[in-house]
Amino acid sequence: MLQIPSLGAACVAFLRASLSQSSAPTVLASSLQLGPGLEPIIAECTSIMAREFDSYPCEVFTRFPPQTLHALLGHPRLRASPEHLSRVAAAYIRSMMQVGIVELKEAFGRFAPYMKEIQPN
Repeated sequence: MLQIPSLGAACVAFLRASLSQSSAPTVLASSLQLGPGLEPIIAECTSIMAREFDSYPCEVFTRFPPQTLHALLGHPRLRASPEHLSRVAAAYIRSMMQVGIVELKEAFGRFAPYMKEIQPN
């Protein structure tokens, strides 16, 4: 008999065991797309990325929804230099230029406090 809950638990256990600093952004992006049920994986990826924040280029963060980046920036295990935080926030806001004004204002409100100085792109 097929045990869907058991299969799900085995998949989550496998993903957790396979997560690394280099795979966390891709697994996080995929988990966010696949939706409900992957919250433990999302939490694990977020924790890894928070601890290794400075090792990721700014562009890695621009593919996540604003609430995900905001959660990352508020993560208790966040290890990030103020300079990198500023660069990531500025890159994220710039990446939002193609969306509507409401979304851009929301992103600016969330991420502007992290910016130290703005350099022209």
